[in-house]
Amino acid sequence: HSVDYEADVWGSYGGGFLGLSEGGTWNEPVERCANQFPHTAHTDISIAGLGVNHPSCPGKRMIINCL
Repeated sequence: HSVDYEADVWGSYGGGFLGLSEGGTWNEPVERCANQFPHTAHTDISIAGLGVNHPSCPGKRMIINCL
């Protein structure tokens, strides 16, 4: 859920949503842990267009542990 900014939501599987509108909600369509071997995945969330590694962007990485 993006409250103050447009957001980019991008998963380690190579998909996601770029430019999620302010106040918008992203419902991830990919079931990360369904019928798979144990692994760790992630989703990067950042202000739209800046990416998680941009110095002025407070991006976050959400770790997903599939057991």
